[in-house]
Amino acid sequence: GRPLVRAAISKVDLPGYPLGAGSVAVAAHHGGHDGWYPLVMPMTHERALIGGREVFGEPKKLGEVVIERDGGVVRAYLARHGIAFVEVRGAVGGELPLPPPADKIDFYFKFLPGVDGTGFDADPVLVHCTRTEKVRKLAAMSGDVLLRESAYDPVADLPVRRLVEITIGEKSTDQRGRVVERVSPQALLPYVHQRYDDALQIVDGPPEGSV
Repeated sequence: GRPLVRAAISKVDLPGYPLGAGSVAVAAHHGGHDGWYPLVMPMTHERALIGGREVFGEPKKLGEVVIERDGGVVRAYLARHGIAFVEVRGAVGGELPLPPPADKIDFYFKFLPGVDGTGFDADPVLVHCTRTEKVRKLAAMSGDVLLRESAYDPVADLPVRRLVEITIGEKSTDQRGRVVERVSPQALLPYVHQRYDDALQIVDGPPEGSV
């Protein structure tokens, strides 16, 4: 209903395993639920990447996730292959009222590329991943969001009509997923390149004479 894009840049404090996590997602609707469809999800560690992709079907890739704060000035960015394709720069303002705990849904396609180098090994599935968020701190920010050209993460192709808001805060989340339906392989295949840096990877067959 609204053409929204959300960029999130986070430090995640897992016991003994802190990591950086980010996402760029577009607003979406499915099965009576409003949610978000992530286009790319950079992670700083392979453990987070593998678990999210193989269990939930999240479009995660290894990348840089940086948040720098000097007093009230913040700079944060998501980068891959030397390109900071999303950067947020701004100043922290006043505190905002804390929202109540809420459930938010992300939509993912889970699939396995075919062993023979074409299509999939089985029908892809559409996953609803529900995250329960509890916000501890929340403040407004004034600043800018910059999108830079990247052949591997082309989020700069999204038209920017206006900046809705920038916030900074702390929250805890837990997530649970469920498969809601099978998906047509033919319908999904043209769009799975977003998960790989090589757009031809999903359609490359084995070379002639290979065993």
